[in-house]
Amino acid sequence: MVVVYEALVRDRMERRGNPQRLRHAGRSTLDLSQRTYVDFLRDKQVAQLGLNSQREFDEVLTDPAHREALKPQAYRSFAAEYGILGDERMAAQLARDFAHLSNAYITDYLCGRGPLRGVEPTVLEMTEEARTTSDWVDLMALTNHENDQVAIEAGRKLYHIHLRAMAWAAEQQTSDAEEQFHQFDSNIINHVLNPFERRAITIRSTHADSDFAPLHSWEIATGGDGELADNQRLTSLPSRTFTTRQGREIPVYISARIKSDEAVLGKLDKKRGENIGKEIEDKYGIMFVVPNNRDVRELQHVLVFRSTQKGFPFSVSDLENTLDGKPRKKPSIGGAAFVPMLKFIAKQGNLPVEIIILTYDAYLRHRYQDQVAHDEYELIRLRDVANNIFPPFIYGVDLQAHLDETVTKMQAAKRAP
Repeated sequence: MVVVYEALVRDRMERRGNPQRLRHAGRSTLDLSQRTYVDFLRDKQVAQLGLNSQREFDEVLTDPAHREALKPQAYRSFAAEYGILGDERMAAQLARDFAHLSNAYITDYLCGRGPLRGVEPTVLEMTEEARTTSDWVDLMALTNHENDQVAIEAGRKLYHIHLRAMAWAAEQQTSDAEEQFHQFDSNIINHVLNPFERRAITIRSTHADSDFAPLHSWEIATGGDGELADNQRLTSLPSRTFTTRQGREIPVYISARIKSDEAVLGKLDKKRGENIGKEIEDKYGIMFVVPNNRDVRELQHVLVFRSTQKGFPFSVSDLENTLDGKPRKKPSIGGAAFVPMLKFIAKQGNLPVEIIILTYDAYLRHRYQDQVAHDEYELIRLRDVANNIFPPFIYGVDLQAHLDETVTKMQAAKRAP
């Protein structure tokens, strides 16, 4: 679907340069595989509406009454494609819900309170036609609209409906997932970690001038450590403890999170819809932070041993151990910047939970290092696709340049005394 959306953008961009071009002349800018994929999706759309040709498809899309009559057939096809149990009315409602999610992702998650909130709101504002249209078939019709912005925003929303529908289908494999995750998290807190005792660990770190990466000279701060140098920071980690096989008590910071539907859609958007089933496995996640590599191995053992001993065993898949400092050989599109860690998917039944264990050093990199710090990296990852989500020839702004400037300001701010 991303190829189809990109084809629509290219088509409209070329027609801007030569308004007399035929509607689908933009195909010439795609390679053979991409053209074949676009043809495949268009043929499927024709069949979904019970039609026989692309010409008939275009004619129907301009005839509201005819289009309305074909919607039941279209939504039965939509339900079959994404494994939706129920009649076409349920499929239509889900498609509308996914369209509303696309609106929320664009207007609120990205622009209203997200990384693009610094852009003048009216610049990225959606057209009324695209914003208020939530019917899947009506959005197909809007992709033929004479206004380029309306057409592209409709295509973008159709792409988001596809992404969310694919994610939704994968999520249906686990019922009551959120409740199961809370129980999993509770079991770890109550049976793997020691009884709660509030302990605030404060780390005093010194950072390199070049990229503000933490030097290997952090220390546990005490009340009488004196003033901080300009390149030093204090980082507080509210911690629990766990007991190793040797009887040592080790502090551990634990943080559980559930990604919102907007965040999941954003990740799939940044990764261009690749490997959707795998990518939603980190919707539920728990991060642990311990002092050093030795403690990572001890926590790994305690997690597996005590969870099994206490009656909530889990299987492990997709394990990555980069504690030796060697990055992954084949990072995925939009994958995380390199931070040494132990990472795996823990599964209880069909519920996948992403487990990440960091050392203090890795966590400090995750917090402070240029282009690795989480907030910066999210902007950098968005930068790669921002001009695809908001094509500059439509919106009149180069969001890549805007995001670069925002990252530069963030890096300057964290260096300020």
